[in-house]
Amino acid sequence: MNGKPVSYPRKRRFDSIKAPLIGALMGFAFCAHSVALFAGNTVVDVPGVLRALGFPGGVFDPVHAMDYQFDPAIEAKVGRFDRDSTVDTAEELLTALHYSPAAVGKKTRESVERLLPPGREGALRLCSLWLLKSADTPSHGARYREAVRYIGERSKLRAGEILDFYEQKVAEMLAGINPGPLTARELSELKEHLSLYMISPSDDKAVGAFTAWFLSVHGRSVSKSGAVIQILSGYSSSLADTMKKLIVR
Repeated sequence: MNGKPVSYPRKRRFDSIKAPLIGALMGFAFCAHSVALFAGNTVVDVPGVLRALGFPGGVFDPVHAMDYQFDPAIEAKVGRFDRDSTVDTAEELLTALHYSPAAVGKKTRESVERLLPPGREGALRLCSLWLLKSADTPSHGARYREAVRYIGERSKLRAGEILDFYEQKVAEMLAGINPGPLTARELSELKEHLSLYMISPSDDKAVGAFTAWFLSVHGRSVSKSGAVIQILSGYSSSLADTMKKLIVR
């Protein structure tokens, strides 16, 4: 990551866009492409964790994941967050291991915990990992938010705590964007609109605001809109594809 993390002001329109996600996370009783490839990901070093677990090259392999003996109740619950009822994605594996640490030996567990800490810190990072996955593929967002709710319940996290942590991680990720041909003002606007989208990717206001901004950039420069699409591909393949379809007809 290059540069310092940026913090965006909590504007009224930002809060109105964020509200639906808070509502979704508050649906349970709080007690007080893989996202590993996201540009500038400071949430979890997923390839590093996978290497510590013995996955060659830090690449997830669902067959290898079958070697782990998780608590049956945890596996049944976590396995349904993505695809079928088995633990067959990197995010599911990390979540299951967080709540079923006995599935690996002590030495391996210590290596993993250096990258994904136990307790609240690790739980907050896992929540952000699933929220990033939701931003990448909003069509599956309901399932991924269920993962966030599960982690929140298990680790007694507050909804505001989860979102504050996620917002900070999004800001850190966006701080490292290579501006390419974009002006300083355009880069600032891109970060603001993309941040709003990543906080609540299913909200029409966030999508509409980004679309309007993107089309204004495209109207000024085709090369700049192309650069924006390239940047987006590192954060949300869904949003990148949507913007590409707007200008390639």
